[in-house]
This record gives sequence, structure tokens and C-alpha cells, in this order.
Amino acid sequence: MKHYNTIIIGAGHNGLICASYLAKAGQDVLVLEASDTPG
Repeated sequence: MKHYNTIIIGAGHNGLICASYLAKAGQDVLVLEASDTPG
């Protein structure tokens, strides 16, 4: 099982921006989205 530092629920604009900043800071991030497309 993979370990993530942060799990973000929702791949809307704010979720994706948050994931981007965290990933650039070296965090392992998982973004979960219920629909087929992000945004």
C-alpha cells in the first residue's frame, strides 16, 4: 500500500492548485475526484 502525506478530496481548481503546491514542496499527494473529468 502506498503512503501519501496528503489526500485531497475534489479535483476542482482549488484542489488541483493545492496539490500542485504540495507536490512542488516534496509531498506525496493523492487527488480523488468522483466525476470522470477534473476541474
